Amino acid sequence: MNIYLKDAKIYKDGMFKTSDLFVTDGRLVPASSVGGDAVLSAKVLEDLVVLPGFCDVHVHFREPGFSYKETIESGSKASARGGYTAVCT
Repeated sequence: MNIYLKDAKIYKDGMFKTSDLFVTDGRLVPASSVGGDAVLSAKVLEDLVVLPGFCDVHVHFREPGFSYKETIESGSKASARGGYTAVCT
């Protein structure tokens, strides 16, 4: 599904800017004259912002030995769900 985000708050170059974005194949691309299957007004979603992926440089995935607490798979999935694109164990 392609989604067009109108007036999204985007963090870029050290500040928040308002811009339009186009989401295609799960990736954000700059919005141009291309429309989407769904148009969402980001002004309705005032508390949401678009940020770059985060990197957590201090994680413990508890493998080997304590996989009952967390595994590499469960920790990676939790990180991705929270917006982290990279982790350092």
